[in-house]
Amino acid sequence: MTVVVDASVAAKWLLAEADSELAAGLLADDLIAPVILRLECANAIVKRLRVGQLDAGEARQRIDEIGQLPVRLFETDDQTAAELALELRHPVYDCAYLALAQARSLQVVTADRRFVDAANAAGYGAHIRLLASVQT
Repeated sequence: MTVVVDASVAAKWLLAEADSELAAGLLADDLIAPVILRLECANAIVKRLRVGQLDAGEARQRIDEIGQLPVRLFETDDQTAAELALELRHPVYDCAYLALAQARSLQVVTADRRFVDAANAAGYGAHIRLLASVQT
């Protein structure tokens, strides 16, 4: 099955987090994401460095691993992402994942409950699901 994964899921492959095992279960699927995934994962790693949860060497190693993630990356329609962000009152970068899912008639899998709630409230529930609800 093909699914769109967002950075909240992909970061769990790079960093030990709650639900990392659930995220690992998705690795058997055909995974796609917007190109922004790489930057968002790098940002999550840098945040861990800043708060002292990783040292510089570990952070660099994890950043190197981003390029090895088994996710095919695609450009997304920036206009659609921005329109979704306005409608959902949610960050544009998150809505890029939803725009990609919509364009390909797929679902985004995310660990971001607020994103799922906003998408559901706006009528996009068919295109998003919470990682915690995924059966692997």
